[in-house]
Amino acid sequence: MGVVPRRTRGKYGGWPLARQGVNLIPAMNVLVTGATGFVGQEVARELHAAGHQLRLLARNGASRAVRELAAAYRADVRVGD
Repeated sequence: MGVVPRRTRGKYGGWPLARQGVNLIPAMNVLVTGATGFVGQEVARELHAAGHQLRLLARNGASRAVRELAAAYRADVRVGD
């Protein structure tokens, strides 16, 4: 596992390395519920862009929206009630 930086005040405050595009948090497997919804799509997009592996929880794994998201993000799909 990588190292998560301690929150320090840099020149501009906050996370100075994150502002430079440096990601010190290791890639994780993340379960996203509601990934076909308005907020869930943005969460999935940001997590994928950060390099995390996605697993989508869906009621209907055969739906078009779920198939498109799974293909776009190379995500696993799990069907739940």
